[in-house]
Amino acid sequence: VSDTSTKLQLPFLAAGQAQKHVTVNESLLRLDALVQCAVESKSTTAEPGSPSDGQIYILPAGKTGTNWGGMTDLALAYYRDGAWEQISPREGFVVYVKYADLFAHFDGANWIIDYESGTFTPTVTFATPGTFAPSYDYQYGRYRRIGNVCHYWLAVQFDANAYSGASGNFRINGLPFTCVADASLLFEPAAAPF
Repeated sequence: VSDTSTKLQLPFLAAGQAQKHVTVNESLLRLDALVQCAVESKSTTAEPGSPSDGQIYILPAGKTGTNWGGMTDLALAYYRDGAWEQISPREGFVVYVKYADLFAHFDGANWIIDYESGTFTPTVTFATPGTFAPSYDYQYGRYRRIGNVCHYWLAVQFDANAYSGASGNFRINGLPFTCVADASLLFEPAAAPF
């Protein structure tokens, strides 16, 4: 029989255990960290010098620090009561990453980003641009990615200019993610036909 629960690794009370409050408090602290979990970052490599109680980080490869250096890559580093604790994620754990305003889940091997939104600066060109070099009046792009699907909204206005030799598809460049590489759709990495 295990001394901890399978999913959240909460310590069980033992029969006849003295100071039961210690074990119960350990479980409550672990629940406090993992339920509605919000991590500070998933890319910070240097252990913070003055962390706040309750802060949690996803530990990336290349992490450094007295405590973090000995912890497992991709684990959760939980700071409480003046010390760092490693929490090993289980498949299905979901966290909100505060610095990037996104959600991620653990698939058993990696943290996968589930939702992300932001802005980008679109540019335009042709498959063969020739001398096409637009002068932009404005460029604005927004995106929302949910799982593997990304929706884009954009507005681009540029001054008409004389150009020659431009041919092929008119394209929008500067997308924040790689598009499907599908010849039938005419998509290329970080560009979409218009």
